[in-house]
Amino acid sequence: MDDVLRQGSGVRAAHGDACESISLQHRRRGGVSRTANGARTFAFCRKRLPARKPFLAQTSGLWQFMPATGADYALEQNLWRDDRNDVLESTRAALDYFEYLHGMFNDWQLALAAYNWGEGSVRRAVERAKRSHKATDYAHLKMPRETANYVPKLEAIKRIMKDPGRYG
Repeated sequence: MDDVLRQGSGVRAAHGDACESISLQHRRRGGVSRTANGARTFAFCRKRLPARKPFLAQTSGLWQFMPATGADYALEQNLWRDDRNDVLESTRAALDYFEYLHGMFNDWQLALAAYNWGEGSVRRAVERAKRSHKATDYAHLKMPRETANYVPKLEAIKRIMKDPGRYG
């Protein structure tokens, strides 16, 4: 995962100005230490982005899995155990989920938007855009502000991790 972030995850830098602005803001706030573990790197990204507020009480763990999504990805949840809070198990599930979302949309930006907003919401937004003969890429879909800002924030963090000296 760390290599993916450093090399560019296939996510186009379509939001260059926004990412640069976020990266520079990060530098002014004191920067970030580099991590050897890619999962921790992405977790750093995830924990600094807004949580899905309407579902906050239901999500759990580092990757903020909803109960049903956790169950779909073999994260055991019962009275004594919730694997959504297990760093290794939940990271495995998150990576599987990202692969699934990328396969569904064949686009990393839409996959990340689906992780943040929900796969059904992104699918409906794409379908609405198609019916209106509009572009169906991330930059042109109508979506909540939180989701619209999600990918630029991840791109900014990727840039910080790739060139930490530039941003502090």
